[in-house]
Order: sequence, then C-alpha cells, then structure tokens
Amino acid sequence: MWSLSTSIRFVSVIVALAAVLSACDSSSTNPDPLVIPTSYPGDGFQQNAETELEVLTHLQNLTDLMHTGRSGVTIDVSDLVAAIAPLRVLAEPSFQSIADIYALDLAASTGGTYDPLKAPDQNNQGGVYGGYLLDEHGVEVQQLIEKGLYTTMCYDHAVQLMKNSSLTIPQLDAVVAIFGATPAFTNSDVATTNRDRFAAKYAARRDKADGTGPYTRFRDGALLAHGAITAGANYLTRQREGLTVMRQNWERSQMATVTNYLYTAIDKLSQTTVSDSDRATAIHSISEAAGFAIGFRFLEQGVSVITEDQVDELLTGMRIPAAGPWTPYLFWQNPTETLPELQAVITKIQEIYGFTPEEMESFRFNWVTVQGR
Repeated sequence: MWSLSTSIRFVSVIVALAAVLSACDSSSTNPDPLVIPTSYPGDGFQQNAETELEVLTHLQNLTDLMHTGRSGVTIDVSDLVAAIAPLRVLAEPSFQSIADIYALDLAASTGGTYDPLKAPDQNNQGGVYGGYLLDEHGVEVQQLIEKGLYTTMCYDHAVQLMKNSSLTIPQLDAVVAIFGATPAFTNSDVATTNRDRFAAKYAARRDKADGTGPYTRFRDGALLAHGAITAGANYLTRQREGLTVMRQNWERSQMATVTNYLYTAIDKLSQTTVSDSDRATAIHSISEAAGFAIGFRFLEQGVSVITEDQVDELLTGMRIPAAGPWTPYLFWQNPTETLPELQAVITKIQEIYGFTPEEMESFRFNWVTVQGR
C-alpha cells in the first residue's frame, strides 16, 4: 500500500536525484572554482624534463665552444658541427641548414683580429675585437646561432608540446625546463640556487618584479595550467588560457630583449667620443638583437605574434638579414646617417606588440641588476 511515509521517501529520492543530475550538469559547463597553486610543484621535475635538460646541456656546450673563439683560439668547423649535432633532435630543420652556414663563417673568423674602422674586404675573415669574435662584416655569428636556437629549438619545442589537447604534468614540466626556468621560478639569473638560464634568464632581466613583467606572467600562466591539468578535463579552457599566457610572454620577453640591445647600441654609438669598449659593446648588442629576432622567421605560421615578413623587416633594419648581405659595420662607421634605422626597428617592435611607452622605457634596464635580486 502506498503510505504517506512511502510518498515522503519517494519525493526525497527524486529531490536527491535531481540534485545529483544538476551537479553533474554544472560540472561540465560551469566547474567549481579552480584551485591554482601558489607555487609550482616540483615533484618529479628532473625526471619529467630529462630530455629537455639534456638538450640545454648540449646547447651550453655549444655556447662554451663558440665562446673560446673570443680569446683568439682557432675553432675547427668539425667541432662546431659535432656540438650542433645533439641539438638537431629538437631544432627546426629550416634553421639547421642556415646554422651550418653560420658555423662555417664563425670558424673562419677565429684566430684573427677585427678592425671596426676597416671595410669588410680589408678585414680578412674577421677576428676578435673588444673581447668579441666578429666576422669581416662585424657580425658576432655566435649570437645568431645561439639565440636563434632559443626560438627554433626551445620555443618551438615548447609550442609543439603545448599543442597537445591532453597535456600532462610531465609535459608542462618539460615546457618550463626548456624555457630555462625551474619550479622555484626565482626570477633571477644570478641566484645562488635555481638560477634562470637561457630564455628565462632574459625574461627575468626584463621583469620589474611588480607582477606585470613577462617572467612573472609566464610563471603565473604555468601555475594556472598546472592547476587546470590537475583538476581534470572540465578545465581544458583554463588550461589553454595558461598555456597561451606562457607562450605569449616568452615571445614578448625576447622582443623586449631585442629592444634592450638596440637601445644600448644607439646609446653607445651616439656619444661624441666612442671608446673601443663602447664600440665593442654596441657591435655585440646589435648581433644579440638580431640573434633573438632571427629564430622567429623559421617557425610555422601562427605560433608567434610576429610574422616571417615582419622578422625580415627587423633584420633588414639591423642590416643583418638572414641570408645576407650583412652591412652592420655602417652603424659604427657612419652612425649619424644609419642609427635612425635602429630606432625604426624599435618603433616597429612596439607597433607589432602594442608595448606601452612605459614598457618600452623599462626595457632599457636589466632589472635583476637594478633590483639586486
């Protein structure tokens, strides 16, 4: 018999079932507030990022080898090819071929001296000036290879990982590692432990530690992505949001660094009297700027804000187009007429990325040094 107590139990079951169904529907369309970690969990980081950390070790070995040329040591091109070989597993094939050409140029310039006041055909194949190894055109080829790999190998590898629709924590760890950061996110390239390296090193230098800089935003994006991955499939949109923040601020930090180096070159070469030290710093700065920019021209379309044509425009403005001819020596031999070209490159970068005047001014500084952190 259908009693009052039975009716009450039936209604209770229906209400409870409705609540469960409502909760299930809510979880798929409007999940509970996401818990975002306040610090990046480091459990398993070394193991998860083993491949990326090994690649960065090989990149450091290549950098150290190229660096020996600054002391007048002759570098055999076969040694450069051997040092580049372990990096080919991640580097963009389109950059590898041009890096091989650059390696030939770098090896040829070792063992000599460079005179910044002479024309290229009077400088043999280049050499050392002011502590930097330059080819006959005044290009520090090491920067094109090394900083180019920051993008065509490190950034590109991270982008390919982030495309995964079911990204895992180990893969996110790999992205953080190839950026050059650690779970500590120290925002310093001179910290006693867990210092930032490679791209992260320069992102830290462009970050005022006020919560708005590219390094801090990259970290915050990583924290968001980590929380979303941990929370599960319902938070895929938030995960994508975090990964986008990471990718965009990596790119922005590199272009902020291009700006920093161009400011330095202009300041050094605009002086009434330019010392050898100032001139050498300016020459180095122009090649650094070109190196940080060049890698973006070899990426697949759509993975960066800047386009291949825009990168070529910047490199042409720096007088170091990817395939030549290279004429940056005119910046220090004829600064009055040519330095405005570098200022035009700075203006173009601001236009592409929408940097504010305040941000552009802040790019003049190495904030790790300024703030002593």
